[in-house]
Amino acid sequence: MKHQKDLSSVERFEFALRARPQDFFANRVRNLCITDTVPTELTHAILSKCTGVQNLAIWQERGFDYDSSRLVRPLASTLTSLDTDRLTLERLYEQKVVFPRLKSLSVLPWPEAARVPNLEWLPVLTKVQLDLCHDYSGTEYPQDVRTVLSSAPMLRTLVLDVNAAAFRETIEEYKEETRIVIMDKALRHGDYIVEWEQFCDVHLHTHDTQ
Repeated sequence: MKHQKDLSSVERFEFALRARPQDFFANRVRNLCITDTVPTELTHAILSKCTGVQNLAIWQERGFDYDSSRLVRPLASTLTSLDTDRLTLERLYEQKVVFPRLKSLSVLPWPEAARVPNLEWLPVLTKVQLDLCHDYSGTEYPQDVRTVLSSAPMLRTLVLDVNAAAFRETIEEYKEETRIVIMDKALRHGDYIVEWEQFCDVHLHTHDTQ
């Protein structure tokens, strides 16, 4: 048996899940980022105990047969920020899941075949970030931009996380749109998890003081 100091971060979290009562996690865990390094079974266990999460990121690219929307649904009433893929977002839209507090949405670029749905069902959403794949300037992506701008009723900011050179035409089309902010992938060298943690610190503080 491994000594606890030799366990990976995933194994340590799993150990803690088993060692502490459920209300410990429900009352304390507000930010949660689940990546591909976390097995599916453990993902279910984590989300079944961390029921008070406000900022959730699920970065798991596991194909069309994997439905992570069923993991997000039970948290709909508490979430103020969601970072997920296009397919999960599409399924949540089709299921008409209500997110009464969701103010920030980040959408990952996979799968390319999935589209960003109409966002009228997210009534208090003010910020959207679209991650547009750096090596693929798909013809449908400009439509995703138009969908967000036209359908999110409370939208204040749309961040386009793009390779600016590859998406020059889309950027040019919306150069007069004051709600759009360009985040050029070519100029970014940071750790994505660190960036997400920094976002959570700001988002939680802003939400708590409103």
